[in-house]
Amino acid sequence: MYNNLVSSTSYKVGIYIRLSQEDSDKKYESDNESVVNQRNILTSYLKANNYILTEEYIDDGYSGTNFYRFKFHKLIEYFKRKN
Repeated sequence: MYNNLVSSTSYKVGIYIRLSQEDSDKKYESDNESVVNQRNILTSYLKANNYILTEEYIDDGYSGTNFYRFKFHKLIEYFKRKN
């Protein structure tokens, strides 16, 4: 019974994508680490699982060790407003 309730529910979600400056000039065997491919992978997952994409945050060229990323802070602000 519980599984039927969960599977019929749609959730509104946001995604966060980041590619560091250090990674932008690398050549990958596959492009899984590029911003475009991250977006494609995430949106495919959302569609397959009945999620509705409402927000997208992309920090291109920022290191993951730096938490002072513009879109990362926008994401945090969004969730603070929602709670």
